[in-house]
Amino acid sequence: MALVLFHDSLKPSGQRILMIFINTLILLFAILIITIGGFKLALSARQEFSALLGIPRSLVYAMAPISGIFIILAQIINLYEDVTGTKIE
Repeated sequence: MALVLFHDSLKPSGQRILMIFINTLILLFAILIITIGGFKLALSARQEFSALLGIPRSLVYAMAPISGIFIILAQIINLYEDVTGTKIE
């Protein structure tokens, strides 16, 4: 809510810069923490098995880097839209 109030108080050029900055931060977080960190977590759990499912925990932890890739793709689209001003449908 506070970010929306700050966003609305800026001029259009300031709003654009703010959105590019926010989308870049989200992109960096998705790359460094979710994708790379999730990949390392999945690799570290290769030898452990889930007691309930009987599958390696690395398969469960593999959801983090997979979702990170989707977040990265979405943020690249958001950055493209913010920089060019065109909407991708």
